[in-house]
Amino acid sequence: MKNLSDGKATIVEIILAEYNVLRDEIYLYHEQQKHIMNFVLLAILGMFAVITVTEISDFLFCLLFFPLIYSGLAILYADRTIRIIRLADYIHNHLRKNILKLIDDGVNIWQWEIYKRHTKVVNRKLALFLDRGRWIIFILPSIFSILTFLFFHIGLTWLNYEIFLTILSIVTVSLTIVMTFIVEETKGIKDTASENLNNYDKT
Repeated sequence: MKNLSDGKATIVEIILAEYNVLRDEIYLYHEQQKHIMNFVLLAILGMFAVITVTEISDFLFCLLFFPLIYSGLAILYADRTIRIIRLADYIHNHLRKNILKLIDDGVNIWQWEIYKRHTKVVNRKLALFLDRGRWIIFILPSIFSILTFLFFHIGLTWLNYEIFLTILSIVTVSLTIVMTFIVEETKGIKDTASENLNNYDKT
């Protein structure tokens, strides 16, 4: 920043300070995502405890609560992911462009989002598949719980609350599946104007 005027240098320092704060916030949300995954694993252990340790016939309806728990955790996970995407978009499309205008020396910085969208190091379809695959931890246990309930409920009389919980569980699992196609971090943030790709090849 030696070649910048005092006014521009001050603005650049302010932008960098904001950038560091936002990066810390992104890190916090990533940590919260990890904690949510840990809660899912605990819920899975609890589900298998209900199935294997207890008299399943006495607690059969409890299986229908687990899809609701998994879906609730999936919503929290999606919320953190959306917050991360919004922060990344702000950094890429606002802070980055402002600082580029200030330094104005032909150097491009903070191109991670552009790189993610165009790199060929890892197949992007595979990366997208793996990103969406993380949601399996919310979806498969939910489906397993519903199917287990239905299996053990064969021949039994359906109570009103069991019908309600079954329908509610199926709906929440369906919504979780829909979220897997809406919320993802792999593709990279789209540039609101023209992208300067430097040496990155378009595909």
